[in-house]
Amino acid sequence: MVYMKPYVLFAVVSLLAIVLGSCSTTNNCSSNGNFRIDYYSGGGFTGMQQGVTVACEGWAKFWKKMPASKRVTTDSVKLSSNQLKRFESLLDTPAIFSYKNEYSGNYTTHLVIMKDIQTNNISFNSSNQPSNFPSVVADLISELKSINKK
Repeated sequence: MVYMKPYVLFAVVSLLAIVLGSCSTTNNCSSNGNFRIDYYSGGGFTGMQQGVTVACEGWAKFWKKMPASKRVTTDSVKLSSNQLKRFESLLDTPAIFSYKNEYSGNYTTHLVIMKDIQTNNISFNSSNQPSNFPSVVADLISELKSINKK
């Protein structure tokens, strides 16, 4: 009976941890919609990419990536509720998912947008943007560029 006491205590603590842990995790995405935006540029001689990822959890993560390696986060910023609402409203515009542009040059900028089951991958030359860019895409890029690092 003495040997059973630690096992019973362990079982009770484990059960309590599971119950409390599952109740305390919340998903901020439910209030902000489920979205992710990747905005990055790369290529050239080094092939390095750098950009920012904005997700519905409320963070903007700045990163760099060398060829044949994983992204390395260099900085992150907590977004305000107004910024999250602005991103959500821009992603509610149908043109953001219907506009298509594929550019393959030496140095390419990518805008990858995901919301719920919708996705769009827009690539372009950032120094010579397409003339048929919808205003909502330009506004989204402007909003992404306005995120200030710490």
